[in-house]
Amino acid sequence: MLTGVIEAVEGQDVSACDIPNAFVQTELNERDSDCHRTIMKIRGPLVDILIEMDSEYEKFVVTEENKAVRYVHVLKALNGMLVSAMLFHKSSRRI
Repeated sequence: MLTGVIEAVEGQDVSACDIPNAFVQTELNERDSDCHRTIMKIRGPLVDILIEMDSEYEKFVVTEENKAVRYVHVLKALNGMLVSAMLFHKSSRRI
């Protein structure tokens, strides 16, 4: 990781910790300050699993490049989403 190299060269002290389920504890607003929603694109086998769980999902599936895709509005922050890390960082500064 480049940042680790820079910190080592500069002699900086670094620490890290893992907060279990930190992102899923972070609420997403219905819309951000620019009135945009956080949308997640679901594709591959997960689309099939969703349809298997409830056939009503099928009417919301679209095809892109001959592959099934489902877009969802995200209400809870999820690990791996940039917005999740940003929101968690903002909320943790208030602690």
